[in-house]
Amino acid sequence: IPFSLVPAFTAAGNQLFAYPGLAAVFGTDITTHTDITRLSGAYTGSADDLWNGGSLGNIVILNNGKDVPQAWVSPALGTKLIDLANWPAATTAKVVRVFRRFLVAYDVTKSSVRNAQLVKWSNRADLGAVPSSWDEADPTTRAGEWPLIDTDGAIVDALPLSGVNFVYKEDEIHSMEEIGGNFVFRFTRRFAQIGLLAQRCVKEYQKDDKHVHVMMSADDIVQHDGFQMVSLLDNKMRRWYSGRIDPAKDKRSFLAPNYPEDEMWAGITEAGQEYPNLAFIINMRDGTCTIRDIPNISHMAWAPFDPTGGGTTFDAQTQAFDATAGQFGQRSFAPGRKRLIMVEPDAADPSFHLADQGFDFSGVNFRAFVERTGLAIVGQDRLGKPKVDTEAV
Repeated sequence: IPFSLVPAFTAAGNQLFAYPGLAAVFGTDITTHTDITRLSGAYTGSADDLWNGGSLGNIVILNNGKDVPQAWVSPALGTKLIDLANWPAATTAKVVRVFRRFLVAYDVTKSSVRNAQLVKWSNRADLGAVPSSWDEADPTTRAGEWPLIDTDGAIVDALPLSGVNFVYKEDEIHSMEEIGGNFVFRFTRRFAQIGLLAQRCVKEYQKDDKHVHVMMSADDIVQHDGFQMVSLLDNKMRRWYSGRIDPAKDKRSFLAPNYPEDEMWAGITEAGQEYPNLAFIINMRDGTCTIRDIPNISHMAWAPFDPTGGGTTFDAQTQAFDATAGQFGQRSFAPGRKRLIMVEPDAADPSFHLADQGFDFSGVNFRAFVERTGLAIVGQDRLGKPKVDTEAV
């Protein structure tokens, strides 16, 4: 059962995907699906041990926080994952990300002792290779560690912005800048009293002439450029958002960009659901918000997608031929263009969904309705007429 989706490319430039489950990882070129799990055996993570990582050149790094991070070296369907070389013994990290030519681990556990505020980075990697060392005590390498102990909140995730790595804790945000010398990196607290809701809940967006981070906190969705932070929600939508997420499943939330439509999709799990069943969509151009149902999605990936020429067949067509928009033989998108791809970990029918494609939802007509909310009527007066209080809306 897939829980995530990671794009990769072969040495020849052909598109591949890795899709990790709980105990195994599979690779696919859309047509063929192959088990690329490490030879040493199954992985030990649960549904709440989210897969993370990144690409270090043509090496894909995958990490679930429970096992040794995995490397997909020179991705190919015939190539198995391997334990990350030179990774320190008896060590795991909740999150591993790529920053410049370093691998950086966050929320590190050594010999069963967890340090949730620790940032640990590798030696600088050579081109086409994984880092040669993680030994912070070796003066011949650039590997090191730094604890972010201003608060007791755990590190949640990290994402670069304009050459600076931003480290997101549960209750504050730090910057991590490469400065060279003995210290290698400089750490500065940029924002206090706000933190990241969960892994995968921060994405980059280019707004006008500058790049910003959009992030989900426990009670708001905000953007910042590294210096100033503003909310993307009005009071009404902020109240809706802060009270909608099931606290027991909030770590399964995610944020996904839909760049062609200038949108950010926030995956929200309501009470009684296992995975996000609502997409809270923010239009980054005009600030409008919409809400749509999604089918218990565990992850959304913004990735290149090449349909290898496959279009809709006559047998698969669900609309009348005359009612179908477009021209016969026309593609609705360019091959290789990045698309929003959803992962549905349904035990009975695990599947991937391509957003903004087709005229229905997996063969089912869209459910549409009009709803009026925020009525100012709060009751009746003594004559039975509606009583209006505009301040109550």
